[in-house]
Amino acid sequence: MANRSQCRCDSSDRWWSSVVNPGGGVRWRRPRERAGGLLVLAVLLAAGGAIASKAKWPLWVLAGLVTIVAVGLVILDQLRARAKRMDEQTVLLMRHARGTADTGQLPLVRDVPLDQLGVHRAVVQVGYIERDKQQDAIDALVTGVPLLILGHSMAGKTRMAAETVRRRYRDWPMFVADSSTALTDLAGKGGIPDGTVVWLNELDEFLTARGLTVGLLDQLLSSGNRIVATMRAAAFAQFQPTDQLRPVGSDVLQRFEKVWLDLGLTDHERGLVVEQVPDPRIRAAVERYGLAEYVGGGPLAVDRFKTGSSQQPFAVACVRAAADWRRAGLTSNVSQPVLTSLISHYLPPHRRNDLTQPHAIDTALKWAGERINETVALLYHHDDGWRVFDFLLDQLTTENLPIPDATWKAVTEHARGAPDEAGMVSATASVVHQRNDLAETFSRIAAEVGDTGHMAFLGALLAVRGEIAEAEQWWRRAAGAGDILAMRILGALLNERGNTAEAEQWWRRAANASDTQAMNNLGALLHKRGDTAEAEQWWRRAAEADHIDATYNLGALLHKRGDTAEAEQWWRHAADAGDTQAMNNLGALLHKRGDTAEAEQWWRRAAEADHIDATYNLGALLYKRGDTAEAEQWWRRAAEAGDLRAMNVLSALLNERGDTGEAERWWRKAAEAGDTQAMNNLGALLHKRGDTAEAEQWWRHAADAGNA
Repeated sequence: MANRSQCRCDSSDRWWSSVVNPGGGVRWRRPRERAGGLLVLAVLLAAGGAIASKAKWPLWVLAGLVTIVAVGLVILDQLRARAKRMDEQTVLLMRHARGTADTGQLPLVRDVPLDQLGVHRAVVQVGYIERDKQQDAIDALVTGVPLLILGHSMAGKTRMAAETVRRRYRDWPMFVADSSTALTDLAGKGGIPDGTVVWLNELDEFLTARGLTVGLLDQLLSSGNRIVATMRAAAFAQFQPTDQLRPVGSDVLQRFEKVWLDLGLTDHERGLVVEQVPDPRIRAAVERYGLAEYVGGGPLAVDRFKTGSSQQPFAVACVRAAADWRRAGLTSNVSQPVLTSLISHYLPPHRRNDLTQPHAIDTALKWAGERINETVALLYHHDDGWRVFDFLLDQLTTENLPIPDATWKAVTEHARGAPDEAGMVSATASVVHQRNDLAETFSRIAAEVGDTGHMAFLGALLAVRGEIAEAEQWWRRAAGAGDILAMRILGALLNERGNTAEAEQWWRRAANASDTQAMNNLGALLHKRGDTAEAEQWWRRAAEADHIDATYNLGALLHKRGDTAEAEQWWRHAADAGDTQAMNNLGALLHKRGDTAEAEQWWRRAAEADHIDATYNLGALLYKRGDTAEAEQWWRRAAEAGDLRAMNVLSALLNERGDTGEAERWWRKAAEAGDTQAMNNLGALLHKRGDTAEAEQWWRHAADAGNA
């Protein structure tokens, strides 16, 4: 049975973590409450001092009282200093939170209005319909992991998130950040909240260069906070890694427990609608459009947009330009001068001259910004520009039309003045629009102002097109500034070119900063040079942090030295996490000790995931117990995937039942690929049918290759 146990070292690593830097949180009370406590203490100390100066008590009593007063004064000074620091931190916290202007303290979850959390105001009053996924969200939150609820715009994700925290944490303080950099600003000044629900609606807006990082996330969690976030499915797609690139921010998303909310209702949810919505017209509309979409007015916006395509082409062009501004990856609003400069690029050539007519643009923007009802418009006007309705943005995103070059040019000009947003656009250009040329431009903007994450990403983009020398320069610059991803990639690059000493330095530095992939790679390097003791230490540390490759590697090391019991434990852990090589090895271990039933289960699971060794092994197990028909199916599948052993045994099976033509085809394919057993078997088949000349050639090839 195949049981491959070589260690794994990711030599083309594109994943990263940030340094964990937990810090203390800030518990807040109103400054006057702290001041009141200090005042009481000061009065008591003053009274004690007065008594000590006038009372005719024994000397030892007076000495004791004086000592108490002196110590109390020292403590009072310390408490005053501490209170001052806490007051400053509280003021800082209030300055970065929404909804605290009138109260001077964070509101409790139960008191925060839904619109402040980002819930769309309903155009049809329907009571909250509990979603089936709500319990999944609660289960995730109570474990302390950060929660991310994902779905289409107006799928109801923000309302469900709000109801989740209201149900479980209604008496906790809630921090609603007032900007994408609020948490970073707080962390830099020691103002991280403590024991609070941290609300991050539209999480993608926080994944900027100065936004949420893995290190900051760990700080928030270590201070006992509960983190709840929402994100549109289209925005989530911008952060998905490819084979070669990992967008900055994707490491943060990996840390969240994700709950997806579908557009449609389940049968149970439909039943709740029937129970709670007496109006049959509303029920029919909910069934047609979806609960949140209908209640939030999404279909009204789509209908108006479609109507405008023929009646208000300039207005529709404004909407498309504003939508592409967001589709490019920008989270800020598009200014009116930029928006008006782009309109012509969304019109057919014969209509562009009409834009010069008096008030044409003003009329278009007025129509696009008109409220369809009290809550919904195609475009919303803000002090800094225009923003497209999210529901409509998602609809236009599904069309997947190319963004005009003129819009990319405008986005580039904006990014030069807002480098924090350049990084987000870089990831979107690469992952969503497959425009690595643009992604490189935007990453360079971010990198040149010191964004180490995009230094690393720029290096990856350069490496994809073969510019390894410049890529290395950026990776070295980022690694030298403390970027963990860059350390890990630089280590991989150096290891590939044979500079294992420097590779070890970078991997060791990243591993010491708690990066589990670096721990795994360092373990592989140490194992290769024979330092199995330290390799085991690093693999064990990474495995205990649930790094799957390290879990597999640790199992392989233990199995090799004969500790099959613990090896089985780690391989089970990796297999349960979906590692197919661990499934195969676990199957081999179980088969060896006679537990063929469970061995078959693991081999079948791995084979169904296209693991070739497991596919071959499953066929061998089935053949041995007499199930030749299914054995042939699995061997054929392995043979078609290029497995030479499977070609050999499949040929033998076919030859035994007289299908010599197909048997010859598989033996010949394996022989031409260098398999000496297939050369020998092919020679025997040819000799039997009288083709001795070719039989001799194959036997000679096999003999020359060492087949006795």
